[in-house]
Amino acid sequence: MILLTDTQRDRLLANGRDRDQDHIPVVKFFNPFGAGVWLATEFDEDGDIMFGLADIGYPELGSWSLNELRSIRLSP
Repeated sequence: MILLTDTQRDRLLANGRDRDQDHIPVVKFFNPFGAGVWLATEFDEDGDIMFGLADIGYPELGSWSLNELRSIRLSP
């Protein structure tokens, strides 16, 4: 499943290289069946680790793996 467009990936990578700024979210991931929202502002050069606001019951800034998000299988 494709979760990012090339434009979004490029913007996230550029933001990741400029860590001295507070960036606005580039992409929003969400759980369509319940709690879970991830607002990504940056992407590491490794192509997996994203940074932004994650809210899975309580909001916090942090990093997460795009590959782990991609591997989640949801059922209604």
